[in-house]
Amino acid sequence: MDKKRIEWVDGLKCLGMLAIYVGHFGNDAGHLYSFVFRYHVPLFFFMAGFFSSKGLSKPAFQFLVEKTKTILIPYFFFCALLLLFYSTNGSWNLSQVSNAFVNYFYGIRNTPFVGSLWFINCIFVMLIIDYIASRIVRNQAFVLLLSILAMVISIYAFENNPRQTPSIFWNIDSALSYWVYMVSGRLLYPVVNKLLCSTEDGHKTIRIVLFTFSVMVGVAFYYQGPNWLPLIAPKLFTGWISEPSYILYGLFGSFTLIYLNCYIALYVSRSKMANTLGQASLGLCGMENITKNIIPLVIGTVGLQFSIKSPVVALAYAVVCLLVSNYMYEWIKRTIPNLFK
Repeated sequence: MDKKRIEWVDGLKCLGMLAIYVGHFGNDAGHLYSFVFRYHVPLFFFMAGFFSSKGLSKPAFQFLVEKTKTILIPYFFFCALLLLFYSTNGSWNLSQVSNAFVNYFYGIRNTPFVGSLWFINCIFVMLIIDYIASRIVRNQAFVLLLSILAMVISIYAFENNPRQTPSIFWNIDSALSYWVYMVSGRLLYPVVNKLLCSTEDGHKTIRIVLFTFSVMVGVAFYYQGPNWLPLIAPKLFTGWISEPSYILYGLFGSFTLIYLNCYIALYVSRSKMANTLGQASLGLCGMENITKNIIPLVIGTVGLQFSIKSPVVALAYAVVCLLVSNYMYEWIKRTIPNLFK
């Protein structure tokens, strides 16, 4: 069971990175763009919670050192790599380099040149928040309540919505808003793992029922858009109840589509390449911007142009980008073997 567990988790990481790559194509990806944005960020942090309990019992200094080595150092490496690429390719002057350096230092989502790197610094901050909370409040059920409270407060306490336009150093506001998914991942992982890997008839039935339901919800989100339920039941989303309804609706959509991905991951993980990509999720995150710039440059050298005009093309191109990113990431690991712990 342990081997199977690792494989489906790697498959899920692969699906998560695929969703991130597709989502960053924007409206060019058609319906896929709004669809993956319902779950790809929550899924990223949900997976981060799977094995997070292992670090909660470690001394604070040891925990901080380990996370610095495994997350923060790679983050700064990818920042330096991107800065070198953009400044060289764009023939920047010193002022442009300086401005980009500041953006990378703050690492705030949606600022120029940061791209998907915000995931890395945000997860570092989230792990620190989670560690402190878990050391103070030992009961994980109470930690979950704290994370829910942090999510609700973050929506109203900050001037900008932390899920759309975060504005604080290293996305601290986003970390507070998405922390609930990490805690949920830690608590739900044993349940989901048992459900997916069990051969008992009862578990198989539950697995299929949940999959069928998640497919139906997924179809609604894909074809009818993110507001399909408010259109069907507008009374639930008007008046004083509207704001809590939208919060619950967001959680419902995210967790339902996360389960759908977990189920699909069982079959995706049968591919050795998918598992390899899943194991390289940190590198794929760091290499995304470079890959998506290099491929068009290479194609352009022979006088060709490439454009994304449909969800199918976006999906296929995202797979190509993942493979190229992984190739470059593996080369970096071989060249600098001690960089990624």
